[in-house]
Amino acid sequence: MIITTHNVRGLGGNPKFLSLKRLFTSLSPDILCIQETMAPADKACEYFQRMFPGWKVVAIGAEGLSGGVLCMWNPRNCDLEAFSTSAGILLRGFLRGCNSRIKIFNVYGPYRDREIFWDCFTFNIFLDDTIRKQIYYQRGALDALKVS
Repeated sequence: MIITTHNVRGLGGNPKFLSLKRLFTSLSPDILCIQETMAPADKACEYFQRMFPGWKVVAIGAEGLSGGVLCMWNPRNCDLEAFSTSAGILLRGFLRGCNSRIKIFNVYGPYRDREIFWDCFTFNIFLDDTIRKQIYYQRGALDALKVS
């Protein structure tokens, strides 16, 4: 199982599309989490569905010239459901073939006061003490991945 997360800093035109497609194809991800699409949700979905036809996709559009997150997954390898929140996208479900549960929360936080945002978000709003012990934080990209 390969989970790839990337801040694309905007969708850009055809040269960027080809560069991202080469990168993601070489990584062969089963789940792809994208931050900072800087695009409306429908445009972001269409953009990434061209890379991986047949994959499930869900996106939250950008507000102005920043933000926007997207999650995609290969339905042959993952049985996931997506929940959009004002802060990001939560994926939960199972990996096919091993019945392992997985939860991924993809969020893009503000550049200013990033540490304050992350600490407030994870410790006061989203996570309780039981869950907090089971989570690995990739703080730079502001993703939280559940690891066994």
